[in-house]
Amino acid sequence: MNKLRYRLVLGAMGLVAGLASVALTAVLYLPRLVQAQTTSTFPHKPSTLVRSGPTIFLVGKGYKQGFASLNEFLTYNYRLSRIVAANEADKQLVEGPTKRAKPGSLVLDILDHRTVYLIGKQGEKRGLATPAAYWRYKKKNMVLWSIDVSGYPMGDIIE
Repeated sequence: MNKLRYRLVLGAMGLVAGLASVALTAVLYLPRLVQAQTTSTFPHKPSTLVRSGPTIFLVGKGYKQGFASLNEFLTYNYRLSRIVAANEADKQLVEGPTKRAKPGSLVLDILDHRTVYLIGKQGEKRGLATPAAYWRYKKKNMVLWSIDVSGYPMGDIIE
């Protein structure tokens, strides 16, 4: 794959000419990103991540589940490099319930940017009432995900 190559030529032409040179050279050397449009009559295997439009889906047996947000996708430790383009059979699959954040994830409510929740085993949000509770779970989870949890059911408060 060609790498993006550019040269910054600043000289008598000045900064504006140098920036124009960078932009022009970058456009000339960008690799073409081609999406393979497969017309397979069978959907991808279960647990395959497919992209259809702006949505990422997890394929199951006879259905697909879309992720509510990119951060909810990332709570499962999936990598963007695992995503493949959806074929026509994938697009015809029945859409299951929206995939929410992984149970055990620490999340920061994006509506107030203050409240921290632990996602419970049943998908409920459990508020952390004390700093000690926060640090107890923070040791296990390296990332505090910013997620809109307004649609999650409320669970028990963790002391």
